[in-house]
Amino acid sequence: MAVMKAKSSVQLLMATEAASTGWLGDVDFASDLEEIEDHFRRIVALRIMVAELTALPKPNSDDRKILADAKATTSRLERKADERVKLLEQCASEARHIEDSLQQERDDARLAAAREKLHGDLAAMIYGAESTAPSSSESGADAVIARVQAYREIKGELERARVDVNAVDSDKNDSSHDSSASGISSSLRGAWKWITE
Repeated sequence: MAVMKAKSSVQLLMATEAASTGWLGDVDFASDLEEIEDHFRRIVALRIMVAELTALPKPNSDDRKILADAKATTSRLERKADERVKLLEQCASEARHIEDSLQQERDDARLAAAREKLHGDLAAMIYGAESTAPSSSESGADAVIARVQAYREIKGELERARVDVNAVDSDKNDSSHDSSASGISSSLRGAWKWITE
């Protein structure tokens, strides 16, 4: 189980960007794995021998002493192997942290570039439009409204003049009345022509 953990940690570590791009240097975990496997082979062999010796009848003091030494050696080998496995797991974890950090740096750089572009585009739209907008050009809508207003004012003046003429010429014949109305219409057209030109 411990050997499988060690191999899995090495595989995870070597698959990281930190390892593939050289951040971790020229790493080789073959010796680490060999050491772990060797420790566990010795542990298994010791336990087999301990079991056989323990199975002998009438154990003596020498049996008890060597069995104690065997158990101590087994514990020491297990501890060293477990420490090596945990160290490999830590290496894999640190490599993943470096990979996450590199990815975060790339994400931050993309975010900063996107923000800078948006700021630039918005600044151009906000401030550039104000500086480049034609200040002397007359608005078409404003010009139409002004002409309509002028037309209405002139027409109003001429309508009032028509009323005054009708009042003065009320006793005159129809031909004289038509001539006055025609003159007012001509005045309206002339005034409108002057406005539009």
